[in-house]
Amino acid sequence: MTEKLSRRDFLKLAGAGAGTAAVLTGCGPASRYVQREPYAKMPEYTYNGLSTYFASTCRECAAGCGIVVRTSQGRALKVEGNASHPVNLGKTCARGQATLQGLYNPDRVENMLKQGRGPKLNSTAQMTLAEATTTITDALKNHKPSEVAFLMGLAPDHLFDLASELTAAIGAPAPVRFGALGMFESRATLTKAAENLFGQAALPFFDMANSDVVFSFGANFLETWLSPVAYTRGFSKMRKGKEGRRGYFVQFEARMSQTAAKADEWIPLKPGTEGRVAMALGRLVAEARGEAVPAPFANVNVREAAEAADVSMETLEHLAELFAKAETPLALVGGAPLGRNNGLETAQAVLALNAGLHNIGQPGGVFLSPLSPGEDVYHRPASGNEMAAFVKNLASGKVKVLFVHGVNPVFELPKSLGFAEALAKVETIISFATFPDETALMADYIFPDHQALESFGYQRIATGAAQSALSGSQPTVVPFHNTQATADLMLSAVKELGGAAAQALPFADEFAYVQNKLNQFVPLTGGSFAAPEINTFMAY
Repeated sequence: MTEKLSRRDFLKLAGAGAGTAAVLTGCGPASRYVQREPYAKMPEYTYNGLSTYFASTCRECAAGCGIVVRTSQGRALKVEGNASHPVNLGKTCARGQATLQGLYNPDRVENMLKQGRGPKLNSTAQMTLAEATTTITDALKNHKPSEVAFLMGLAPDHLFDLASELTAAIGAPAPVRFGALGMFESRATLTKAAENLFGQAALPFFDMANSDVVFSFGANFLETWLSPVAYTRGFSKMRKGKEGRRGYFVQFEARMSQTAAKADEWIPLKPGTEGRVAMALGRLVAEARGEAVPAPFANVNVREAAEAADVSMETLEHLAELFAKAETPLALVGGAPLGRNNGLETAQAVLALNAGLHNIGQPGGVFLSPLSPGEDVYHRPASGNEMAAFVKNLASGKVKVLFVHGVNPVFELPKSLGFAEALAKVETIISFATFPDETALMADYIFPDHQALESFGYQRIATGAAQSALSGSQPTVVPFHNTQATADLMLSAVKELGGAAAQALPFADEFAYVQNKLNQFVPLTGGSFAAPEINTFMAY
């Protein structure tokens, strides 16, 4: 302490400074300019024993839950849910808690690398940022647009949007999205079923929280499904009931999953018969209510459906009676039943059952998730058939350059599709993997992206909330390694490339791109808040 500043005065100022920093390092424009430094170089806005909090978005899956990260002395220490976020309302799942493990994982790719395709990471051939940028520029410049392909994961959405705009500008095929989790959740099948029945290609949102009787056809939401935190929270609220009545839950599933174990009744069906049972219930419920049988169920033979599913007629009649007497009945579908060759028909049958219950767009019923802000089309993941066609295109040798981000298809796709063999036909593979996964090891170059807690961006909320939402991300710590934001790399390469691509993406960096995408909502009307200009908007 100096003669002019006592220890007590210093501590008072330290406390005041910490409070100010907590405001400046939220989601506002100041977040771009705050210098996040590692522990070895103490950030000027932190003090021993005091924490700084950053609001961001979890990227462990595509649900887009809001998180608040507690940091101290330049290190991220704890992740919790953001209580103001419409999807998770302050809660997180195990994967959200584990995002710190990814940040500190010792196996992360630490530098930009040029490597030979092989089973081990070649960390000796390090590249500079300028060399990496030139590599991407040359890959785009020296090949026809039809020879360039992008394969993206389910998150983050801002990077998918950037790749979409880039491919549109140069005339290349639109990027393909894929993730094994999305395939297991049957996102593409549910989306197509909604489009076929309701004319809108969107993921349904099943409002369990306001239902009193729920039938689930294979939707294993207590393990992981679509938006795990949102549906687990909804299930909890349904169980608490209303007016002293506890919600009743029935699981139709061939195996005893964690969700089935928590059900009041578990009905093991023969795999593939879920749709027939849903159709049979649709007819029985209408008859129990004394209503005219809706057209989709008019020709259903209930007894044949029961025999095919190996379920007794007494059981179906009992369940139909439950549904008929319920005030807010709800049927949901997902997971394994939609992965079969009749999965689309099964999804349509369960959505039709809900329509017969008159719960579409009603509390405790089914909502078509509205398009997120700035979304003119639904960016759904590729189906199994579409991925098979993509692999076939790679195997044909038509694709000369492949960019891969956020997905590990060598591991995630069935080996029978031959993705690994198809990669051998691609001349140049550039991976932006954070970890040396199986696909990254088969790439010619690895330009590692920042980890989620080191990144800007946004994620659209496809389901899990009744309202349209866009969830923003910001760095919580300085990047630990010599990584580079993939968006920054692509924007720098586009600048070198020039032409239509440079005109379409004239942004200095990732933050400028994200801010430009959000600028269309200023001033925002009809939302939870309004702002006169972009900096104030981003500060909320």
